[in-house]
Amino acid sequence: MQKIEFTQRTGIELTDEQYKQVEDMYLEAGNMDKDQFCKDYKKHSDSEILKLFYCQNEKLKGKLADLRDERNEIVDFLLNRAQEFGDIKLLEKAICMVGHDKVIKRKISQNLPLWDIDKKYIYDNIK
Repeated sequence: MQKIEFTQRTGIELTDEQYKQVEDMYLEAGNMDKDQFCKDYKKHSDSEILKLFYCQNEKLKGKLADLRDERNEIVDFLLNRAQEFGDIKLLEKAICMVGHDKVIKRKISQNLPLWDIDKKYIYDNIK
């Protein structure tokens, strides 16, 4: 939804920064219709609990991004160690964490050799 659409639907003028928060809320609302969202926002725009939930949501999204980064570092570590020691268990753990397709993409991007288990996965999943 564009800022102008929001303003037309609610009659509320917001700064760009304020609208960014509204836009984030709208995107988090899933499949909610624009008109329904604007009607509900207009009704509850000064709600302290909604502001609190928005802030909490933003914090949790930041934590989630940090955890994804950490998981990616661990997967890369596992792949490198699996290669260094020829340890299938480390490769299987990496696959368990992110999926075999993502492991293969990582191995290719890091110029790591594909193992027989990787080649079998590719063969079985190419359509």
